[in-house]
Amino acid sequence: MNIRTVYELTDVLTECFERDVGTELEEMLHDDKFVTSKLKKHLGTKVFKEYDTLSEEVWREAWMDFGLKIWKKQNT
Repeated sequence: MNIRTVYELTDVLTECFERDVGTELEEMLHDDKFVTSKLKKHLGTKVFKEYDTLSEEVWREAWMDFGLKIWKKQNT
């Protein structure tokens, strides 16, 4: 697993979903269709497809890093 790729994906997730945390949309972050749709709009379909080919491990690590990043922002 390439840690640089995880950090890059974490940044994309943060840019796209940070505003949803703490709102009624936060629960939608567990819905694959919502996440996919919003990422496609944010990145464009072509770039999204590149991220979509990443392994489940990379996605899992990026989402965990996203959660930690948001938690730190909220608790500082």
